[in-house]
Amino acid sequence: GGGGGGGSAYGTQRDSYYARASGYSMGSGGLREALRRTPEAGAELPSLSREAARASAATKQKKAPRKGGPGKKFGVYISNDPTKTMSFTIGKTKSEVKNGAKVGGRSGLGPPSPTLKSWHQRKKRATKEQQEKERADSLRLQEMVYELERRLSRAVKEAQLEPKHVTEPNGKQANTADVNALEKRLSKAESLVENALAKTDDLQQVQTKRDNSWARELQQLTEQIQAAQSVAESVVIQNARAGTKSGEKHRTMPDAERVEAAVQAAVQSAVAALEAKVATLEEQGVWSVELEEAVQSALAGHSDLLQAMVETTSAKVATMEQRTAQLEERVALLEAALAAPPAKPAAPRAPAEVVKSPIISPTPPPSMPPATEEPEPEVELAPLEKKEKGSVMDEGEAIFLQGFNWESHNFAWFNILSSKAHEIAQAGFAGVWMPPSSQSLAPQGYLPSDLYCLDSSYGSETDLRNCIANLHENGLLAIADIVINHRSAPQKGRGGAWNRYDGQRMAWGEWAITTDNPHFCGTGNRATGDDFPAAPNIDHTNEQVQKDLSEWLNHLRHEVGYDGWRFDFAKGYGGEFVRRYIEASNPLFAVGEYWDSLGYSHGALEYDQGAHRQRTVDWVDRAGGLAQAFDFTTKGILQDAVRNSEYWRLKDHQGKPPGVMGLWPSRAMTFLDNHDTGSTQSHWPFPGDKILQGYAYILTHPGMPCVMWDHFFDWGEDKRSAIEGLIRVRREAGVTSRSEVQIDVADGSCYGARIDGQLAVRLGGGDWHPGLAGGEWAEALRGEGFFVWKRTA
Repeated sequence: GGGGGGGSAYGTQRDSYYARASGYSMGSGGLREALRRTPEAGAELPSLSREAARASAATKQKKAPRKGGPGKKFGVYISNDPTKTMSFTIGKTKSEVKNGAKVGGRSGLGPPSPTLKSWHQRKKRATKEQQEKERADSLRLQEMVYELERRLSRAVKEAQLEPKHVTEPNGKQANTADVNALEKRLSKAESLVENALAKTDDLQQVQTKRDNSWARELQQLTEQIQAAQSVAESVVIQNARAGTKSGEKHRTMPDAERVEAAVQAAVQSAVAALEAKVATLEEQGVWSVELEEAVQSALAGHSDLLQAMVETTSAKVATMEQRTAQLEERVALLEAALAAPPAKPAAPRAPAEVVKSPIISPTPPPSMPPATEEPEPEVELAPLEKKEKGSVMDEGEAIFLQGFNWESHNFAWFNILSSKAHEIAQAGFAGVWMPPSSQSLAPQGYLPSDLYCLDSSYGSETDLRNCIANLHENGLLAIADIVINHRSAPQKGRGGAWNRYDGQRMAWGEWAITTDNPHFCGTGNRATGDDFPAAPNIDHTNEQVQKDLSEWLNHLRHEVGYDGWRFDFAKGYGGEFVRRYIEASNPLFAVGEYWDSLGYSHGALEYDQGAHRQRTVDWVDRAGGLAQAFDFTTKGILQDAVRNSEYWRLKDHQGKPPGVMGLWPSRAMTFLDNHDTGSTQSHWPFPGDKILQGYAYILTHPGMPCVMWDHFFDWGEDKRSAIEGLIRVRREAGVTSRSEVQIDVADGSCYGARIDGQLAVRLGGGDWHPGLAGGEWAEALRGEGFFVWKRTA
């Protein structure tokens, strides 16, 4: 072995421990040589100094007496024949050579060459060199022993088990043997833990493979169910359209029972395939109780989904039948009008003055004409009266609801949203931010391709139009989610990249894509904002792109019925282009998602976020002030303030609110969470136990608040009731996006402020009361962590 040869029984576990501890590699014999003076187990470890180690090595290296004195003969075999030897006498000047053998390549006859004297000299030099080498090796080994002892001592001290101060439970001093035993037990325990972890990893890998296989089976089942639903719905729609075009009054339509039967047949087929897969897993011996529970849970969930799809389809059938009945009634009125004799021309009437009604007021039904007059059939529905451009932002009274979350695409969402329109209006909301409605590679809608195709995972174009119409009937604005920073391409082009849109209404090519991301091989100009790496980024400096997008926005505005825009990923292109699109399409409301990173220092949010909100304000300014911006500054500061009771964050250096609401409140859309920061993504969620404190802040302060769907509909009746109460108090007090805020206290205990001198709010604890500043106040609302007062005098 290294350092002294193996084969010794002294290569014990103790030797192995020192070898591991030192990081050196040597055989058991080398350790025996290095540790030959180490006491037996139970003795205290020596503490050798470097000088003592060197002295000990020098003592051991004294020359031992030579075995066999002068004159003794030695026989040396110099050939394969043991009878042919050369014998010589040490110390003599002659040597006797027998049998004519060769020594060192010379003839064995005569005296050896070189002479015996020179041979002795060489032997002496070799012996001296060997002795020096052995001494150096010994010193090196002693140094290793010293280093091992030093490392062991340091390791024991770090574990707070110094050999001289280790106390056993009975109070006696523990010796080195106990420490060594403890080290061995620790080493063994670590080995057992490593083995257990390895086995756990193996089990996890097996379970992961099973889970992945099971997930694929469930995905296939879900796809088959959705395919069955799509087929059933398409049959309903096609038959309805065919019946309407042909003018048949008694057309045949598949009823809900037939649709249900078709869907159930598809589900049964999928379940049968699933049961076959289960049988295979049982035969392979990989079936488990966990998988069985997962199967039952999945089937139960799909049963609920099936029921929901049947109900949705039935509702669609009923809606189509109702619309058909209305059309038939109008056709009958037209036929009656054509059959009646022509009426006398009436005298021209003076043009009436156009009176604009608020958008929240539903259009009244037309009054019935006097019985003496000939009825004039109404062929077209009266359009909903709209407000003038910018009126929603100028008035600043609106409160919006985000009408979806990250999982809404899994349902017939446009129908669900339409069914909630009356509830939303009654709660005091002025408009609904709707999900992206264009065809998209991602089901959530944020990787759009064919912008004019409005059949999405949220519903068909017909569902969309019906939903918007129902929102308008309830006095609500419909805000479209406009995703125009990027556009997924369905065809490959230059460089073999996905960068062409042949066959679509906006048939762009590589020329419409920016050059920033080489993955998409665009030939347009550089981007005017941040790059979105998942899809080709649109070159908004191109005039043809501007023209096409403006036409598409006008199509959404005037033909589909949208009232305003929410610009997604507005940080990806310049605000000046947002201004052009707004001026070209004339929406009633617009807001941009300019999501910028806040300032952090050593992992903590910095107090001064003036630079962050200034960048947002600069974007609004580049958009000509025609669009609001989501107030990410307020969100970031507010959630840290309520989470850590750091209410001092809610007052900037100038005594104003620290977000965009404190600098340009009429262009700040305040919010707590959206489908990105919250929902099932939760990239940057507001503290769940502080939600009502957050809404107590944004619903009493300036800016235009936006409430998240989950918080209002899914987080329980207590949360919804509190939000409705805050909306009611805000409207009664007349708070708008331009209201003035007077912050009276903002410290580690609470936050207290008065808004327009008519409304007051306190977050957190403390004993602050608005009456301390004068006037008479009455409690309007209280909840977990907040109080709201209204001024009475």
